[in-house]
Amino acid sequence: MAEEDIGQGENTSPSTEKLQEQFDAWRKESIVHPGQDVPLKSLEEQLQSASKVVGIRRISLLILLVISVLGLSSSFTDFAYFLSSSDPAQLGNVREAYVQDDPLEEMEHNRYVRMEAMIPTSVFDSAKHRFFFCPLYNVIVQTGQEIREKQTHKSYFEIAPGEERILKEKLAFVWDLALRLDIQGRLLSVDHLPSRYQNIWNSFRNEIDVRDDKPVYLLIDDEEPGDFIWFLLAYVLAFGVIAFSGYGYLQAVRYERSLRAKLIG
Repeated sequence: MAEEDIGQGENTSPSTEKLQEQFDAWRKESIVHPGQDVPLKSLEEQLQSASKVVGIRRISLLILLVISVLGLSSSFTDFAYFLSSSDPAQLGNVREAYVQDDPLEEMEHNRYVRMEAMIPTSVFDSAKHRFFFCPLYNVIVQTGQEIREKQTHKSYFEIAPGEERILKEKLAFVWDLALRLDIQGRLLSVDHLPSRYQNIWNSFRNEIDVRDDKPVYLLIDDEEPGDFIWFLLAYVLAFGVIAFSGYGYLQAVRYERSLRAKLIG
């Protein structure tokens, strides 16, 4: 009796056999064997598929172009600064220049410059930098240099010849003149600031007495053109991605046209 039960357990049910046969048939149909005839798509089907590919690649290319234009245009000022001269424009002693009514025409937006004997007024510190305002040519300065404490308690100060004009015009206090800072870095007009520097100008605009007859600048100490090589790499990468996407789009268009010509012909 036990042997009969065991024998019946080993037999496969009819429904299981049918399922197995169906799976074997699907497997044979899905595997392409050497010499086997593979059904080809008609020209109409191939053209329809090619048209879809063209549409997808066209949209992808347009999206990449929009993103790249927006990104690169916002960083163009930094890229232009990278391409500028690595030798700073020597603006010299700004106190002497101001006394002599030198307009300092070399003060141009987005230029690498060196300004000497600057007067630090409206000094304050942030977590990373120190800031001050030099009123002679309306220059806000960001620097990492130490700014010596002003000796406001002294009763006697020596000033250089001609600097009494600065005091008469109330551009600085006499103890401000005792400090002289040389700054070399990137000069930017506040009218065309990259967005990351805008908060500096916003912090100063209501705190300093800016004369309307002179433009206002921001000078970033120790910021050299060579520091912006990453923007060159970004431009190269962006143009490379666009070129690759454009090439793929053109290839898809050519293939679609060839299929269309075959169908018409």
